[in-house]
Amino acid sequence: LSFFLSFETEKKIKMAAQLVVLHPNTLAPLVPLFVVGAAGEKGKSVKVQGVGPKNCPVAQLKINAAAGEVLFGEGAIATYLAKHFGENQLLGASLFEEVEVQQWLAYTARLNSLSVEDFLNVAKEINNHLSLRSFVVGYSVTLADLSVWAGVHANFAGNAALNDSNAFPHLKRLLKFLRGSSPRFAELEKLVAVPEEKKPAKKGDAFLSLKGDPAKGKVVTRFPPEPSGYMHIGHCKAATLNHHYATSYGGKLVIRMDDTNPTKEKDEFSQAILDDLKSLGITGQIYSHSSDHFELILTHCETLLKAGTFFVDESTGDEIQKQREDRQPSPFRDRPIEENLKLWGLMKEGNPAGLKCVVRAKIDYASNNGCLRDPNMFRCVADTPHPRTGTKYKVYPLYDFACPIVDSVEGVTHALRSSEYHDRNFLYNWVLDACKLKHHPVIEDFSRLNFTYTILSKRKLQWFVDNKMVEGWHDPCFPTVRGVLRRGLSVEALRKFIIQQGSSKNLNLMDMSKLWALNKQIIDPIVPRYTAVVEPVSFVLSDNVETEYRTRDLHKKNASLGTKSARFSKNLLVDHADAVTFSKGEEVTLMDWGNAIIESVEKDGDKVKKVTAKLHLAGDFKLTKKKITWVADAPQDLLKITLLECHPLLSKPKLEKDEKFEDFISNPLKTETIALGEPALKVLKEGDRIQLERRGYYICDRRHLDYQQDKEPQTLLLI
Repeated sequence: LSFFLSFETEKKIKMAAQLVVLHPNTLAPLVPLFVVGAAGEKGKSVKVQGVGPKNCPVAQLKINAAAGEVLFGEGAIATYLAKHFGENQLLGASLFEEVEVQQWLAYTARLNSLSVEDFLNVAKEINNHLSLRSFVVGYSVTLADLSVWAGVHANFAGNAALNDSNAFPHLKRLLKFLRGSSPRFAELEKLVAVPEEKKPAKKGDAFLSLKGDPAKGKVVTRFPPEPSGYMHIGHCKAATLNHHYATSYGGKLVIRMDDTNPTKEKDEFSQAILDDLKSLGITGQIYSHSSDHFELILTHCETLLKAGTFFVDESTGDEIQKQREDRQPSPFRDRPIEENLKLWGLMKEGNPAGLKCVVRAKIDYASNNGCLRDPNMFRCVADTPHPRTGTKYKVYPLYDFACPIVDSVEGVTHALRSSEYHDRNFLYNWVLDACKLKHHPVIEDFSRLNFTYTILSKRKLQWFVDNKMVEGWHDPCFPTVRGVLRRGLSVEALRKFIIQQGSSKNLNLMDMSKLWALNKQIIDPIVPRYTAVVEPVSFVLSDNVETEYRTRDLHKKNASLGTKSARFSKNLLVDHADAVTFSKGEEVTLMDWGNAIIESVEKDGDKVKKVTAKLHLAGDFKLTKKKITWVADAPQDLLKITLLECHPLLSKPKLEKDEKFEDFISNPLKTETIALGEPALKVLKEGDRIQLERRGYYICDRRHLDYQQDKEPQTLLLI
């Protein structure tokens, strides 16, 4: 016999006999590996070796492949290995404890795939369970403890949120104890570490090294969103890049709200951004606001006004725009310093005369770089209170002036900016020089995420919200973080997609279907399978079939997901789309049952009313062209379901400059389909991802309510 555990490592230990294969999109099976390591330390022969990466979508143990003796899932494999190698203490000290251990293995099996919110809810339950216990089950370490440890470390975003919280002292105590009890824990944790955080990237990698080759621990990056809307997937690249480099170089990430425009900003948006970052597993070491530095920024403005570097302009917005287009100076450019300071005073008071003014920098009104044609630096906003400072200030800096100053004083070493700001890089350094700030962050450009058939402008997305075309910023058709997560996108898929783009500076439109394809690749091994039919047609078996309930795996290749009870009877329902294709004498396969031969098809015009068939269980399913999903015709058991599908925001992949987005909005944005689902679907909760056989992947958006089914049927969103 020969035992292989497939994961990427050079470590080899000698061992005895079976085969475990691991797909790269499945995390290293930590609990089985721990059992293997424990056996190896006691002299058992264990060999760990890398195997081809695409053999199996989940951890798999082949005991006797020829006889069909194969185990799937970490819990089942770990239990078998513990018994095989005599590690019985890991199974519990009594029959009751052994059953408890198995319950915990099932309970924690999906920890690695949960969203941060759901992960923390489960972590809270585990923490409460441990409040009066040293171990999850009994009085010593069992597979239950190992499964908690493995699930926590396999959920990157959840683990980060857990570490940043003080709300889980008992769970953290257990994890700390386990790490201290054996070096095996720390070694195995490396197998599920986020790969992009292992070391600084080198040239040729998706992520290029930062300029200047900074030393470990010296890098400070920042993510400065404006709290004027919810985060969308375009923002995720900036957040992920800054988090990646700060982590890779052992540095710090500053999360700063760029709250310099009170007319657009709300506390609601600030909190939403922080919540979305938490959902993505992105946390900072420093949290700040641009408004923390308003006094300093005001001082710099006044200093530059006194030096004649800035001037106050009374031109209208349209006039200033024309001056720049014509490369002409403002008539107020050479206004005396005393007059500038007087008008500046009126601006600070919110005086009506001051409301007409802006502060501009004297750089080069005829520059080939339009950003340098005497840009605006300060504006007057008197009637709108600031979310944090209230009515204390009547003047506010523009981003081009505030950002470099705050970056410098907060110690940012590398300012990662999307390439749309490239022409403003000179202005960034000009401001630092003009303010005589010694610390100059290094500017790093990267390309934005742009997708076809969608909109990533907060102003335009706000239009959809204001015009009631969507439920809100969390609408599943929206490209906001909470929109795509609600629609079933996993954090892991979003992170992997961004990591694949790396720090590229190439500007291109991407097809969002690639992101969803990656998501399906990740969730496929870990989502249970169910069945539902649309436009049901009666499918009657002429055999003498007794009604019975049979147990079926929720995933044929992942036993850790558990089982469901399925009703088998002679009266079935199938999709009308399938029924119209049947012909008398044709042999079809009833999925999860066997073959049947069509005896008759009753129609009323184009509509099929009834199909009669006879079972042919000896038939070979490999020879049939049609694999049919079905449910038992039992109205008291079946579940009414609304299947909801989102469509792209736009009907055109890319809009030209002169085209209005309002003219190309998809109609409708959503379509609904009513289906009848098997009763096992009743257990779904909001956020549960599943696959409806032959129909696609779905996420539960509204759970089944027993006594309100007609009013609020279960809603499943197509992922």
